[in-house]
Amino acid sequence: MTIRAEEKNGFIETIVADDGPGIAAEHLPHVFERFYRVDKARSRELGGTGLGLSIVKHIVQSHTGRVWPRASLKKEARSISRCPAHHSPVVD
Repeated sequence: MTIRAEEKNGFIETIVADDGPGIAAEHLPHVFERFYRVDKARSRELGGTGLGLSIVKHIVQSHTGRVWPRASLKKEARSISRCPAHHSPVVD
């Protein structure tokens, strides 16, 4: 897994990439939904509950940011988040 963060035009952009099997384009609209798993045949005993990216989405949104996946079938998956560099989180 690689993580890269840099400031761009007043935003912190974070890119997280892993060396997993990648994500097909048809799954991209759903990967941030709670309990969504790309590989439905994979059991929970092998890891993954489908909550990780949903949690990421809510954390980023609480900082008035946004997050999106990148399609790649080249043995990796990427997510990119962008948040304002100077912002207080929203507290409900």
